Order: sequence, then C-alpha cells, then structure tokens
Amino acid sequence: MNSSKRPLYFSGAILLCIAATFISGLFIHHSGSTWYAGLAQPTFAPMDTVFIPVWLFCSILQGISLYLILISTDTKLALNFFIAQLFCTVLWNVFFFGLESVSTGLMVIPLLWFLTGGMITTFYKHSKIATVLNIPLFLWISFLVYINFEFWLMNAAGK
Repeated sequence: MNSSKRPLYFSGAILLCIAATFISGLFIHHSGSTWYAGLAQPTFAPMDTVFIPVWLFCSILQGISLYLILISTDTKLALNFFIAQLFCTVLWNVFFFGLESVSTGLMVIPLLWFLTGGMITTFYKHSKIATVLNIPLFLWISFLVYINFEFWLMNAAGK
C-alpha cells in the first residue's frame, strides 16, 4: 500500500465501523426507552443507555484493527469475516431492538458470536495487535449472547 494513502485507510476504517454503530444506534434509540425498559430484566441486563457507548468503544478498536489488516497482505478471508461480522452486528440490533424481537435476536446472536470469533482467529495470522483489539468486542458479544438468552427465557419463551 502506498504510504501516502495510509491516513485515508486509517480514517476510513474507523469511520466504517462508527457508521455501523450509528446505524445500530438508530434502532437502539428507537426502542430503548419504551420496549427494552418494559421487558422483564435479567439481573445483569445493562441499561439501554449502555449499548451505544460500548458499541462505539468496540467500533473504534475494530476500526483500528481493520486498518492493521488492510495494510497487511493476503487478507481476503480476514476481510470476509470482518464484513460478515459487521453486517451481522447491525442485523442483530435491527432484530433485537428495531423489530423488538428477543426471539429473532436470539437466532442471530450465535452467528454474530461465531463470526466475531472467526474474524479474530483470521486476524491473528496478520496482526496480533488487531487480534487483541477485538477481544473487548468478543467479550461484549459473548455477554450479549447470555443476556439475549436470559431475555428470551424471561419474556418470550412459551409465548
């Protein structure tokens, strides 16, 4: 990669991830104050106001890691996992918050968890730093798998 384009790639990678968070945030904001608050809440459920800052933090780290992958070579598989993971992140927020569906969110979140793990695994070959930068994202999504399942048990199972 031409070194003069590195700042463009760096800022573009971060902006792409923040854009996905912004789109997700529209759905979180849409239902956060009414639907989410009206659900029976698991003990460890975060307030709706926690989702956007955590996603934003993870997105900035993810954008930096994407840049590190973009400046590497032979990264097609890693980039495919990244794109699929980013799309699935938005999709989960659309289903869980936008459609206000705990059950549909529960169907999507295991795929998101798998794609995030796959992304981290493929990033390792190219950049150890990119791998480490995505650990908070993986932990957050792992927590969301648990919380989504608890919401389903408390609100949607048997309905």
